[in-house]
Amino acid sequence: MKKLFLLSVIVLLIASGVTAVYSQKQPIMDKPKVDKRVELLSIVFRLAGFEVNDYQSYTNKIDEYFSPYKNHELIRFTKEVVFEKGIIFDLMGVSVYLDENINPLVEPDKIPYLYWLKKEDADKFVELLKKFYQDAKCEIFFNDNENLYAEANKRFLPIYEAFDLNWYSSFYGKEPEEDFSIIIALGLGGANYGPSLNLPNQKRKVYAIMGAWQVDSLDIKMPVFTKEKYLPTLIHEFNHSFCNDLIIKNEDAFKNSGEKIFEKVKTEMSAQGYGNWRTMYMEALVRAAVIKYMKDHNFDESAIGAEIKDQINRKFLWIRELVAELDNYSKNRNQYPTLESYMPNLIEAYKVWAEKIQ
Repeated sequence: MKKLFLLSVIVLLIASGVTAVYSQKQPIMDKPKVDKRVELLSIVFRLAGFEVNDYQSYTNKIDEYFSPYKNHELIRFTKEVVFEKGIIFDLMGVSVYLDENINPLVEPDKIPYLYWLKKEDADKFVELLKKFYQDAKCEIFFNDNENLYAEANKRFLPIYEAFDLNWYSSFYGKEPEEDFSIIIALGLGGANYGPSLNLPNQKRKVYAIMGAWQVDSLDIKMPVFTKEKYLPTLIHEFNHSFCNDLIIKNEDAFKNSGEKIFEKVKTEMSAQGYGNWRTMYMEALVRAAVIKYMKDHNFDESAIGAEIKDQINRKFLWIRELVAELDNYSKNRNQYPTLESYMPNLIEAYKVWAEKIQ
């Protein structure tokens, strides 16, 4: 009996050791939640003129509570200086570089999402952000909406549970080195973002900030999150953390083809917020990776076809060919262990597509 007990203990120790080793290799992702830092930035966006009304019962609350602060120094500074170049999409990334008390985690000019501001302007924006948080008593607004936030967190869970985070490390060929988080952004409407947080001596944190653009048909005061609408967007946003660096690392090699292609679709790309060839290439790779995810998870052919058609309509005219390259990469993983090792093939492929698009 004693021997049997000892054997059982040994088996349990071995099993737990195997589990521990295995779990260390798995990406980490907390359950989705509303984040007051993101809500704060969305409120500032709104007061500065970037208004979205998809979730109107909530934005009405914002308008009612914050109307006395429309002329706050932060809002004026945001309009006159921060929005001067029209770069709104990068600005949401500032939220993840703030702590719970709206203090910056690094020097403001070191926040990558403020790269286009002068040091003194970056410093002033972050300083005024905290001042606005205190002056407008934002904590009262967030506390008043705690039940709404809790319900939104609960309603997003089916998307979270359907999402295969392990696909990313498998497809990109990289052991997970990041922590992943989903943030529900009730004040952003149809806008979505994929920022990351890089701090010295800490694991990189990757975020999918998901807007709220649907409401419950039976209760217009509550958001609703459907798999067919939100899952592809969630897949999209997390792809950014892998794809963007691949384009940046190969910027010189991509530049010539990128400029040629961008010149032909510049009007349509700029209208979507993609103002240069680098951003266009990042988006193209992300969107092709979404389609690849769908194929690898046996999505319905009609859904895959609709996604491809949507990207062509958005003027990513080479999306089929790019997806075919990702398929070729997947079929030859012995030769190409990571997508990064396959990038020379994409560089050459883009040269061909650039000539065709002429």
